[in-house]
Amino acid sequence: MARDAETNRWTLYVDESGDFSDAGDEVLVAGVLVDELRTAAFELALREHLQHIMPVAPWPLHAWLLHRAEVFAFLLEREQSADGDSARALLAAATQKQPELVEELRARFQQGQEPRASAQLRKVSCLMRKHEPSHWRRLNESVSIRNSRLSTALRSLESSQQERWVMSTESELSDAHQSGDRYLNLLVTLMERVRDAFLTREGAHHINIHLATRHVQDPVLCAMIQLNKSHIEWATRQLAATSAPGAHERVRFGLGGTHTYNADVPAGLVLADLFANRLRHQTRGARRAGMTSATLLDAMHALTGISGEFGAQRLPGICASGVARQQLNSVREARAMGHTRGLDMAVMNPASALATTQAMEWEAHVQ
Repeated sequence: MARDAETNRWTLYVDESGDFSDAGDEVLVAGVLVDELRTAAFELALREHLQHIMPVAPWPLHAWLLHRAEVFAFLLEREQSADGDSARALLAAATQKQPELVEELRARFQQGQEPRASAQLRKVSCLMRKHEPSHWRRLNESVSIRNSRLSTALRSLESSQQERWVMSTESELSDAHQSGDRYLNLLVTLMERVRDAFLTREGAHHINIHLATRHVQDPVLCAMIQLNKSHIEWATRQLAATSAPGAHERVRFGLGGTHTYNADVPAGLVLADLFANRLRHQTRGARRAGMTSATLLDAMHALTGISGEFGAQRLPGICASGVARQQLNSVREARAMGHTRGLDMAVMNPASALATTQAMEWEAHVQ
């Protein structure tokens, strides 16, 4: 799509990480933002890079599988190398105990399909660790090296620093019990953060969102259905409730597409999946270690080469719930009525350094 003289056009690839059906699991939604003029070249270069650095992995790469030695045992089974020797030894050990399961997984990987359930992989990995511990350690080391190479490849690809990332999470696990669909709640927050970032820039902006298919609790039908265009339209209406006058005219969202995770999936969504997976592990560590937003941003830049800086501000994100989020909402409401209002730091949770520092970064750009 050509860029007209008045509107800047962008592509936002969005994916999630974590089990949204498990209230005890930490989840997040992450996006990678690309100038639409660069999208086609970005897609081509990214796919070539990812397939070059992980040639044994089926396309599309799926991040949750790339750190598992038992997965690489299947992928490297036919390779004539030390890794291939370890892979065959591990599979032989698992086959002695669970021949039907091993054969099912082998067939699915050969067809480019994922396992039916993660429990299948856990069962196989337990057998491999127990009966071939030395080969298990060797293959794990190889998998770590391969993933390090993947991170290096991403940093090389993104050395131009033109792509940006953004995320939204829940403040605490208890927030999983809030009303509405967890995924949609986080998606609206992600879109709100992107909108506020663009409102600090000149001109009008149109953002096309590309999403991986999934089921969500429809806010109108109150039933689980496939994610579709109506949910982006619903999210846009939610944004209108927190929009400054004229904001909707300057920053608009549209659905670029919902995509099944198969051979035709956009490479940008594969990157969003990889990014969401790494980001989830980083944020879990950040919460426990009291990391700030700036520390998280630097860690993700070191891992992926993708920047969170967006002009004069940091883009990364905000928790979709919790005290810090409530404070931001109060700031926005007060400013909409012409009152000067900042964050009340006295009520912030000192244990939530990540949420607090994200709120402080965002507060300066609330309009």
